[in-house]
Amino acid sequence: MRRHVGISGLQTGEHVNYADSSILVSVYAFEDAAQEAQKLLSGLSHPVPLNHFLLLEIRNAIRRKVPTGKATKAQVKQMLNGLEKSIAEGAGVFQEIELRRVFDRAEGLSEQFTEKLNTRTFDVLHVAIAIETECHSFMTFDKGQAKLAKAAGLKIIDHARSRSR
Repeated sequence: MRRHVGISGLQTGEHVNYADSSILVSVYAFEDAAQEAQKLLSGLSHPVPLNHFLLLEIRNAIRRKVPTGKATKAQVKQMLNGLEKSIAEGAGVFQEIELRRVFDRAEGLSEQFTEKLNTRTFDVLHVAIAIETECHSFMTFDKGQAKLAKAAGLKIIDHARSRSR
C-alpha cells in the first residue's frame, strides 16, 4: 500500500472508500487476487480506513492459514508484520466506530435485506461500519457483500474477481 496523509486531512465531502477484509487479506496473505487488490488500493486518494473489527478479521483470517495448511507459523508472522508495517507507515488510518450506532445500523440493514439477499452477520457489520464512517464506496471480492453494499446505497468498486461464498 502507498503512504498517505491521514483521513483527518481530507476535505469535507471527499470521496472515501471502504476496503473489506477480502481485499486486505489478499494483499497481506499473498493470495491469488493480491495483484488486483493492490491495484484497487493504489488507486485510493486516502489511507485505507481501518477499525478494530476489520483489523481483527484480517489478522484472524491470516492466522487461519496455519491450521488449513496454507501457510506456516513463520509465514503468518511475516504476513502480520507486513500489515503492521504498512499501518505504521500510514497506509491505513484508524477510525473510531460508535458500536451502538453501528449495531443499530446493522440491525436495520439485516431487517431490510437479509431475507432477500441471505446476508451474513459480518457482511452486514462491514456495510454498517462503512455507512456510519461516511464512506461512499465499498471494495470487496465477496459477491454477497457487494450486493448488500450496493443495496444499501454504497458504490461498488470493481469487484470483477468477486468470489461466491
